Amino acid sequence: MKTQKYIINPTSGRKVLAKGRVGKQVLKGGTEPCEDETQAENFMRLVNEGNYAQLKANSDKKKYHDIVLSNKDLSGKNLSEIDLTRAKLQRVDLTGANLQGAKLQRLDLRGTILQDADLREANLQGTILQAANLRGANLRGVNLQGTILHGANLRGANLTNADLRANKNLENVYFDDADLTNADLTNAYLQAAYFIRTNLKGADLQGAYLQDADLYKANLENTKLRGADLRDANLRGTDLRGADLQGVKLRKIIIPNQNLYKANLQDADLQEANLDNANLRGANLRGANLYKTNLRGADLRRADLRKANLRKANLEGAKLHKADLREADLKEVYLRDANLKGADLREAVLTKANLTYAKLKDADLRNADFREAVLTGVNLQNARSVEGAKFDELIMHDSEYLMSRANLAPGLPAREQFKELQDGRLVRIQQRQQNQQRQQSQQRQQSQQNQNVLSQVSTPRLCRSNQQGGSKNKK
Repeated sequence: MKTQKYIINPTSGRKVLAKGRVGKQVLKGGTEPCEDETQAENFMRLVNEGNYAQLKANSDKKKYHDIVLSNKDLSGKNLSEIDLTRAKLQRVDLTGANLQGAKLQRLDLRGTILQDADLREANLQGTILQAANLRGANLRGVNLQGTILHGANLRGANLTNADLRANKNLENVYFDDADLTNADLTNAYLQAAYFIRTNLKGADLQGAYLQDADLYKANLENTKLRGADLRDANLRGTDLRGADLQGVKLRKIIIPNQNLYKANLQDADLQEANLDNANLRGANLRGANLYKTNLRGADLRRADLRKANLRKANLEGAKLHKADLREADLKEVYLRDANLKGADLREAVLTKANLTYAKLKDADLRNADFREAVLTGVNLQNARSVEGAKFDELIMHDSEYLMSRANLAPGLPAREQFKELQDGRLVRIQQRQQNQQRQQSQQRQQSQQNQNVLSQVSTPRLCRSNQQGGSKNKK
């Protein structure tokens, strides 16, 4: 019995008969196609030979649809504009491959290595890239809508102008050091995603879900974050200058020393957030929820805080120079040593607020409610106006509340100004003090009268005892 001789086909990796047609071709050099060559073998042969023209011609005829190339090494190969629709490419090594304009939609690329690959203009819609390595890949302008990227590594990747709109499969993705300038991430689901030192300048993240995301030192300058959910996200060291944060959810966020210069935070939810020493100069916080928010030492100069909820917020030492606080809710707010110079507090509610040693020079206090507020050490001498303000039950130890420069009667003595401020409530303070003084005076007079009566009653008794003593002496 003759023993058959076999050899390995380098193109397919299969064992073939040496005397067979394929074996003979292999022994001759394996450069010619075999009649029984599979599409996968044909693909690999042309790729390894660098015969791009024939590869592209076959691709245009859709010969590589549904091709199985799992575990193949295609690193550094030119596959630009190749149609690989429904191909099986799991765990394929495509490091540094040229996939520009390639048709890769709805492929299963789980665990595929695409490090430093060029994927510009490639179609990746609906493609599974779960846990894929896309580190340093070029995805500029790529459509990634519906692409499954759970746990994918996109560190240092170029995603400039990439389209990730409404992508719900971006959980735990690593975008560290990536470039997402002007990328579209509208309504994307990015829970617990990593954006450490990521460039998101000008990106659109409106309505995005970023809860628990790590944005440490990310660049979010001029980024659109309107309505985004950033609860419990890490925003330490993040640049949010000029960012649109209208209606954003930042409840309990910890971002001390944050730069939010001129940021749009209208209607934002910052309840119990830590914004210690934050730069909010010129920021729009109109209607924002700042309940119990820590704004100690924050710069809020010229900030718009109209109708904002600042109940029980900590604004100790905050700079509120020329801030607009009209109709703001400042009940029980802590404003010790705060600078409210030139601030507009018209119709603001400051009941039970603590303004100890706060500066209110040139502040507009018309119709503001200061009932039961603490104004210890406050200097109101240069307040712009207090017309209609409520000052009932004030605590004003050592305060200077007489208006020497009120705009209703400039230059008039304090007594004359109280007459001009009948519609206000400061006159009640004077009346209360006068009543207290009158009561104290009456009490003193009554006490004196009582003492006089007692002395008159006791005097005769003393006289009688003296007389009796004198008579005894005579005897």
